[in-house]
Amino acid sequence: MALLLLPMFSLASPIFLLVFLLSIPLFLLIQRWGKTQSQSEKRNSLLLLRFASLACLFLALAGVHRKTQSSQLTFAFLVDISKSIPEAQKHFAINQINTIIDSLKPTDRYCVISFAKQPSVSVPLVAVQNNPYVSPKSILGNAIAQNGTDLASAIQLAISILPEVAQKRVVLFSDGLQNTGQIDSVLELAQASEIRVLTIPILAERKNEIIVQKLQVPPKIQKGRIFKVRATIENTMDQTVSINLYRNGVPVIAQKKVVLKSGQQTIVFDQQIFDIGNHEFQVEVIADDEVSENNTGYALVEISDGSRLLCVTSDKFAGQTIKTVLEASNFSVDVVTPSSFPIDFAQLQKNEAIVMINVSANELSLLQMNQIETYVRDFGRGLVVIGGNQSFGRGAYEDTSFERILPLKMIPKTQKESLSVLMLIDTSGSMANYVESDQKIGLAIEGVRLAVNALGEADLVGVVSFSASIGLQIPPTTDHQRVLKAIGTLRPRNGTQLFPALQEAYKLVKETEAKQKHIVILSDGKSDGDFESLTTQIAKNDVTITTLAIGDVAQDLLQTIARNGKGRYVHVKDMTQLPRVLAEEVHQIQEYTVQEMFVPRLHQTTRILDGISQTPHLYGYIATSRKETGQVLIKSHKDHPILAVWDCGLGRSVAFTSDLKGWGRDWIRWENFGKFWIQVVSSVLPRSSIGNNFDVQTSINGAYIGVTVEAKNLRAINDSSELLVRASFPNHHGQLVEMIRTTPTHYEGRFEIDELGVYLITAKTTGDQQTACLVVPYSSELANFETNQQLLRKIANQTNGTFKPSIAEVASRSDQLVQKAKDLAPMFLIICIIVFVLEMVIRQFRFRDYQSTVTRESTTEQWSMQNPELTGQKLEIDSSIQKLLHVKRQATTNSQMTP
Repeated sequence: MALLLLPMFSLASPIFLLVFLLSIPLFLLIQRWGKTQSQSEKRNSLLLLRFASLACLFLALAGVHRKTQSSQLTFAFLVDISKSIPEAQKHFAINQINTIIDSLKPTDRYCVISFAKQPSVSVPLVAVQNNPYVSPKSILGNAIAQNGTDLASAIQLAISILPEVAQKRVVLFSDGLQNTGQIDSVLELAQASEIRVLTIPILAERKNEIIVQKLQVPPKIQKGRIFKVRATIENTMDQTVSINLYRNGVPVIAQKKVVLKSGQQTIVFDQQIFDIGNHEFQVEVIADDEVSENNTGYALVEISDGSRLLCVTSDKFAGQTIKTVLEASNFSVDVVTPSSFPIDFAQLQKNEAIVMINVSANELSLLQMNQIETYVRDFGRGLVVIGGNQSFGRGAYEDTSFERILPLKMIPKTQKESLSVLMLIDTSGSMANYVESDQKIGLAIEGVRLAVNALGEADLVGVVSFSASIGLQIPPTTDHQRVLKAIGTLRPRNGTQLFPALQEAYKLVKETEAKQKHIVILSDGKSDGDFESLTTQIAKNDVTITTLAIGDVAQDLLQTIARNGKGRYVHVKDMTQLPRVLAEEVHQIQEYTVQEMFVPRLHQTTRILDGISQTPHLYGYIATSRKETGQVLIKSHKDHPILAVWDCGLGRSVAFTSDLKGWGRDWIRWENFGKFWIQVVSSVLPRSSIGNNFDVQTSINGAYIGVTVEAKNLRAINDSSELLVRASFPNHHGQLVEMIRTTPTHYEGRFEIDELGVYLITAKTTGDQQTACLVVPYSSELANFETNQQLLRKIANQTNGTFKPSIAEVASRSDQLVQKAKDLAPMFLIICIIVFVLEMVIRQFRFRDYQSTVTRESTTEQWSMQNPELTGQKLEIDSSIQKLLHVKRQATTNSQMTP
């Protein structure tokens, strides 16, 4: 029920207004009885404010609405400019819009929205009289992605633009080939907003068009076996075309002339490949049709020949050892150095697993490390990392792709070994040179200072400086302050004799009882001597050597010293970074390396350790800690991981933190050495052939790729959390696909098409792994040119619109006025709050004034009672002052009247 106040206002709950009107007399009586006459006069303004705030409150409770009405027509013209629309049809839509505008009144309003994959406002809401013509450039010149059609977003944008009070209509020009967006919810919104959608179909059919629907090859084939490549082609008219077939971008057959009949047909090619790995096929149809982008198809085939492995190491002995062991078990192993690691990802994919032996992160580029991560996580391949003094934490794995895909964290959680470090510092003449405002020797001293401060109190540190001869000599000591004081005396001198200085440094450090002994050489490397035999001898006595090369260095010499000394080589190109680099090197030495004999403990039993109940001694390893989901199979005597494994995305990685030479020298003579490494490597191989418990199917659904997984029995997949599906994109990036269980054995998911090319979708469970390949050769806009009249009819019917309306039907005007009631309750509530706050502020100030007056009167009264004899004098003085002021005013008046 609504009580009519005025023709333009109504009440939703008039009872509140009635209560307010009846309470007004009572309110006035309370105010009058509660105050004296003088007080009422002072509080009239407050009474008015209180009345106003209560009035606003009751009007809000009563639900006051303001009614508006209009007969104005307001249009939103939606024009589909996606790739599936021929140019002539786009101009047809623009001409239709201008014809409709010509039949409207000057005061009617309209806007134009062009859309494809997303909508864009081409002409904002405007009156016809202000813009009576729509130019093609304003619509077709919009820079929006045209490789999709989103009808839902376009209609939703139109709903947000159209005013509330008007005869609202959306006129949609489209072929109805929607491939992204959800239309049903938007149609419900349009219906609730009383917006009619009139749909005018745009003909997408083309007279001369060829579409390569798909190119098919077997997903996996044995090397040398002949297989079929099938191209399915759809043609709208009989014609002769040329067909090219490419493999990895290279033509594999001569251009072939084919007569295509109208309709769909399949062209077959025989192929044979001997090169192992993934191969991409491309078919291209050369014809004089309207759209050439959909004349191409792609497919991917994997050529296999047993298990192919890539071993990456700079250690020839270790590389040959692992190669011999694995090839005895029918593995095919290629050994390369880090500098020869494949840059082309396609070459990397030829291998089912990578074995890295003592490889530093600094030896590979960021791109190569990221490719290894993608190779394991997204393509389901394997990785085995074997340690050494340049691996794990010592190899700068922390916060890199290596740490992300390995089962270990690079920072250990237990206490470090005792350490003895000797700094061998070059003080030759070149150290007198300046880098910016700093002298090289000053930067070296600062680096040593930071390095010493990074050591623990029990750690030993010594210094030997050299130029033409040995200078400063401080044997390793725990008196760090002595070292810091002594290095301040270092000065550059002529000559560079590294060899005798290294001999002296070795002599000093080997005499200490620390478990870790390390020499850090800071030099430009220009020196003579038999470094090969000296460094080999040093390494045999468990003393490692790290070389920091500075300036214009003899890199070969310092690299050889570091390699033979089982340490690291670092080239400090920016001398200003020398202090930081030196400090970090010492930090790594003391943090990561454990060197002492122990018997590893088998922690868990898995297939990797089948038939192995104990292992030989180890003499050292790189300390790490287990990740939360990592599985540690072998531990050290200090509970550090020695062998750990985990699943990384679709692939698997294994980490062995000791080495294959010095620390693991007893393992090479172990009878189960070959068996152990064969089982380790086998555990990380792709598991596509392990089982056949489910099938993976893929399909293109508009702008999305759909994935379905069908389990062959109820036990194949226990629950959806066990199923992991990952999609690898053409750019080698990837993402997990969320799968929804629709039946006990059926799972569905989808992801948005990111780019054109080959997509690999791999589904994995505990006991099985399957991979499917899908190719997106061109935009889904170009896959179908048949107007979807069924969808356009549905849009019109659900919004009380019209399908295929005439111009007169589009511009027809309803006799009934459009009415809208606007709720004014929020406005009255805001006013009520503002007035109430204003009243409180005024009351506060009046109270303060009243208090001041009372205080003054009280003070005067007290003063008068205390000084009665002065009270009369004050009155007399006040009377005299008044008389003097009266005389002054009279004098002023007389002077003004005198001419």
